[in-house]
Amino acid sequence: MEELEKVSGQIVSLSLNKMPVQDQDLKLMENFENLNRLNLNFSQITRKGLEELKKFQQLKYLSLAGTGIDKNSIEGLANSLPQLRSIVIWATPLNKEDVKDLQTRFPYISWVHENSSIEEEMLQLNLPQLANSTSIFEDSVVIELSHPIREVDIRYTLDGQEPTIENSFKFEKDQLILKKGASIKAKAYKSGWLPSEVATFDLFQNRYKPDTVILLKPMSRVHPAAGALTFFDQELGKFNANSPAWATNWGGFRDNPLELLLEYKSKVQVSSVGMRILVESSNVIFPPEEVEIWAGDTPNSLRLIKRIKPNQPKELSKPVISKIECEFPAVQCQYLKIIAKPLSKIGDWSPIKGRKGLLLVDELFIN
Repeated sequence: MEELEKVSGQIVSLSLNKMPVQDQDLKLMENFENLNRLNLNFSQITRKGLEELKKFQQLKYLSLAGTGIDKNSIEGLANSLPQLRSIVIWATPLNKEDVKDLQTRFPYISWVHENSSIEEEMLQLNLPQLANSTSIFEDSVVIELSHPIREVDIRYTLDGQEPTIENSFKFEKDQLILKKGASIKAKAYKSGWLPSEVATFDLFQNRYKPDTVILLKPMSRVHPAAGALTFFDQELGKFNANSPAWATNWGGFRDNPLELLLEYKSKVQVSSVGMRILVESSNVIFPPEEVEIWAGDTPNSLRLIKRIKPNQPKELSKPVISKIECEFPAVQCQYLKIIAKPLSKIGDWSPIKGRKGLLLVDELFIN
């Protein structure tokens, strides 16, 4: 399991059936953020081990046959992972009344127990993969989608719809070329297999990377990332707070605004500035209260060309990564100043009302 850490983000299915896995061993899996299927049959895990599984937000199929779990722990897991669709619980301490209650409370989960009629099921294809080395491009990019299983059809859409055979395009090598940022939804199909889940790949255009980036206000001491280099290093942050990419790629601002001065050696014609942010209102992470874009030919001759106030969450939410876009009539300039102010006061709807919001940014896009 320690060796698997090197490919933790690529693991979607893991079988530890009849292996001497104990509760503490599950901590080694904390970065397996894309885990979809997990088999722990006849391992040595107990109810304490199920606490470690609550972090796997992609987990849908779980096998716990022959383990020492109890009803309370399995209820807690089902409540924490609403995406679960199948749990194998035969040869566990759960009795018939426990199983009946679980089936009533969680009808969307298939509870496989001693009295279940288990039929041979088709295996589900794992997700298509984006083979491009980076998700950020300058002028255009040829998209490379792949799948580890041969003779798989990859279907994709660019309009936000989930790909089906009817509404999607079939991926062909060297045929999908992007000339602006887009969100690609892709799904794998093959005869004799269940289709994969939908994979989403966000591609970002950054036409004008600055020659110099100057940070005008200090960043949060807790979220310094790589300082001024953070915002144009093509290193994208992730949802999972246990992932190194969460800790190192998100630059944070709370007491000071994000205030950057971008310098170009020659004039550029700019009509939009994008900002990739993390939003998690249940953890005090909010969009900026206000964003300002200034432009000019010298640092002392900048003029305000755009100001926006992004929408703020009105309820507690799970983490989501979004992009704020500031569009304006094209301007020619040699300097840009970008100011993003953290939320000054969380609204009364929140149990943490009155506090300042934390602004987390990992990349900027100048086009």
